[in-house]
Amino acid sequence: MMKNNLKNKKIMRRSSKGITLIALVITIIVLLILAGISISMLSGDNSILSRAREAKERTEGSQREEQVKMAILGSYDDHANLDIDKLLSNLNEIKDMTVTPAKENGTNTFPVTVDTGTTTYEIKSDGNFEEVVIADRTGISVGDYITYTSPTTSVIFTDADTGYDEYATTPKTLQAKTLFRVLDIDKYGNMTLIGAMTPEDDAVVFDGAKGYNNAVYTLNKKCSDLYKDISKGITARSIKVEDITDRMIEGTKGETIAESTGKKKIEKYQDEKLTKSLATGTYITNIDTENKTVTYQTKTYYPDIFQYESGGLIDSIQTLGLIGQSESYSRYEGLTTLTNKTPIPTSLTVPDTYYCTSHTVEDFDNTKGNAAAYQNMFFGTGTLYWLASRCISCWSVSASFSVRRVNDVQFDCLGVYASSDNDIGWSNCVCPIVYLPSSVQVEISSNPKNQNNTSGTAHVVK
Repeated sequence: MMKNNLKNKKIMRRSSKGITLIALVITIIVLLILAGISISMLSGDNSILSRAREAKERTEGSQREEQVKMAILGSYDDHANLDIDKLLSNLNEIKDMTVTPAKENGTNTFPVTVDTGTTTYEIKSDGNFEEVVIADRTGISVGDYITYTSPTTSVIFTDADTGYDEYATTPKTLQAKTLFRVLDIDKYGNMTLIGAMTPEDDAVVFDGAKGYNNAVYTLNKKCSDLYKDISKGITARSIKVEDITDRMIEGTKGETIAESTGKKKIEKYQDEKLTKSLATGTYITNIDTENKTVTYQTKTYYPDIFQYESGGLIDSIQTLGLIGQSESYSRYEGLTTLTNKTPIPTSLTVPDTYYCTSHTVEDFDNTKGNAAAYQNMFFGTGTLYWLASRCISCWSVSASFSVRRVNDVQFDCLGVYASSDNDIGWSNCVCPIVYLPSSVQVEISSNPKNQNNTSGTAHVVK
């Protein structure tokens, strides 16, 4: 009996040891399963940590968006216009936010891009702002051709727009272009296009004081009307002289104009013009070579818009200096156009802003894009096209109030009204600039057409 009890105890001890080992293994397995579940819940795209991080980012994003809204609301002036200087000041007070305004003639302007670190917004002049969609533009380069068909097929130019009398009875119809070239692509995928100009393009006449007064406004307005697509956020305007000069190198002044480069070539031309081509006499009473102004007597008519420009004197009274060469008066007063020439004053002092310079690839800045493509797009197209920019050229008998243009291979300008009260009509093509936001889709060509591959095919705006 004793032996049986001992035997049973041994068996029980063995059984107890077996159960403990199995329980331990099961426990370990369960713990491993639970650990795996915990790790999967804490990591991965749909984990607790990921969702917590996303919730935090959404909260911070909402806070950032609210900060942008408050900055905009605090930036309106007494006339309920959004003041860009106030806006930039208010936005720059917000920590960890990168603020980048657009530039026009070296001056801050809209739209203003705000990078919060997680989201990028674009603020427009009316106070509206929206998130910037970053588009993949891989395969598209500056200089490539691109097809864009606007929803509007044509616009009308009248005598009220251009000052050309014949348009009163037979208005000019300008058809929309469909072939463009890529002028710029920013880091968000927003693209700026320029019309692919050809000698076959149709032309528009500007004439007289009305032509000078209205040229900048009319060119921009008609290009906007012809090429914008509100449904896609596509905007448009005319090309202006700064679109070209802003892509030039600063350059150097040589002994001659031909030996000068970049923007300094233009300065060299202006330095020499007054000293070589003018002298005081019957109509000119003073030449100020330092300030590049000329004072006329008797031949002193001027277009109305001149009184709002910079650098002039009308009977010794300074002009208002409200607008630059590529701005229209409507920007300040809400007027559309100015139409009349003003009665003659005793004396008229005008700044000479004329230049006529040819430019090669060496004049353009490769760091801003593609110097060869810029030169190829702007000059040497065989086309004469208007720039939405005014200038004044001083000659021995009168001042010539002019509109700038590209004359195939060079800058030029054409006098449409003289201070001797003469009207002169000139005809040139219209060159549009079209802005495609990053939200606009583009079908990318596998064999893009550009100045180096004229047999390729154009990209297509969808």
